[in-house]
Amino acid sequence: MEQSVIKTRFIETIAVKDGEMIADPELHITRMEYTCRDYGMKAPSERVFMSALKKELKRAPEGLCKCTVIYTDKIEEVHICPYLPRKVSALIPVRVEWNPYPAKLEDRSELEEAENAIRSRESHAFLYGDADAPVEEWFPLFILNDQITDTSFSSVVVETKRGKLLSPLSPLMMSTRRLQLIYSQQVELVEISLKDIIQARRIHLVNAMLPLGACVVEATNSILPKKV
Repeated sequence: MEQSVIKTRFIETIAVKDGEMIADPELHITRMEYTCRDYGMKAPSERVFMSALKKELKRAPEGLCKCTVIYTDKIEEVHICPYLPRKVSALIPVRVEWNPYPAKLEDRSELEEAENAIRSRESHAFLYGDADAPVEEWFPLFILNDQITDTSFSSVVVETKRGKLLSPLSPLMMSTRRLQLIYSQQVELVEISLKDIIQARRIHLVNAMLPLGACVVEATNSILPKKV
């Protein structure tokens, strides 16, 4: 009997409000094409992607919803559900030697392990945000080659005390929201170190569901070392 090959499954997340897409799907289609190319697959066509998406939009609930498109070399599934934002009160720097987030994989086990690891520790030498918040509201901030990259579920925009908005020059993955901010010239691309984080006014977390300003971590009760 011929054995079936288990294909890696990827996702695209699209914001939907009252049955209508909020963002231009073109960036999501482009990322899907890049992802399939990098993994040696032929991507579903734009026509197939949009047809599957529009079919599911007809059943979308009212209000802000999260649409998840799961794909391989074809569209596997499309789900739409009301969006429930995460509560984020603190970011814990986590140094990595590799990219744990090379693509938007359906399997988030490595990212969830990183989240659980920081929450299982009783103390941290560096915590940006509210150290007294419940550990369920703590999330990892990945550091690669001594530079800030992304969290386990979002891109990062650092707001300086002078009000400048900075985004990491080398993030872990290509974020559609981050690209929108770059194209609209709302953020400046720079290398961001932990020292820059210490001096930041606040940190914005952005993704397809979170526009700039929707999820902000303030340095209200941080544990910030004098030297890093």
